[in-house]
Amino acid sequence: MRKMVCPQCKVGALFVKNEQGERLAVYVSDKGEIVPKEATASLEGYDLSDIYCFSCSWHGNPKRLVKY
Repeated sequence: MRKMVCPQCKVGALFVKNEQGERLAVYVSDKGEIVPKEATASLEGYDLSDIYCFSCSWHGNPKRLVKY
């Protein structure tokens, strides 16, 4: 499985946020599936429509990520 990367800096270090502002590290598969980096973590309560890059200031829709 290939991972998608940030369209701005080409780094795969991504996260999502919940209503409290807590971050959860994730990666996005080449099929567009958002997967938590920790196998025991749950995506419940997190906004999956907006994804953030740890490396730069980019954030947006996961569909805007690119294959590298």
